[in-house]
Amino acid sequence: MGRDRLSDRESDDDWSLPDCPRCGEPVTVSVVTGPDSSTLQPCGCSVPPATFVGFE
Repeated sequence: MGRDRLSDRESDDDWSLPDCPRCGEPVTVSVVTGPDSSTLQPCGCSVPPATFVGFE
């Protein structure tokens, strides 16, 4: 049973990266650098690690 390619494309259109809460740029990676800090990529902003908890 193959997947419907149109449905896959529609799903991709609904998907987006989260925005950095400091600068508004899309975030691709959050690197935890300590118990109370993480660095977002590609913008480089520092935010608490819990900022993106549950985002998958």
